[in-house]
Amino acid sequence: MAHDTGSVERDWPPDPAAWPESAVVAEPAADQPSRTVHLATDRGPLTLRVP
Repeated sequence: MAHDTGSVERDWPPDPAAWPESAVVAEPAADQPSRTVHLATDRGPLTLRVP
């Protein structure tokens, strides 16, 4: 079985209304440990903080 890298190619243009230009940023509480997840999307890089 081949290793899935998680990359996706699509054959249609991205919907401009699908993602807002300014995303809401919510910071985790200072006393909660969190992990940072970096994703590459067709609209550019996306960083998530996961508690």
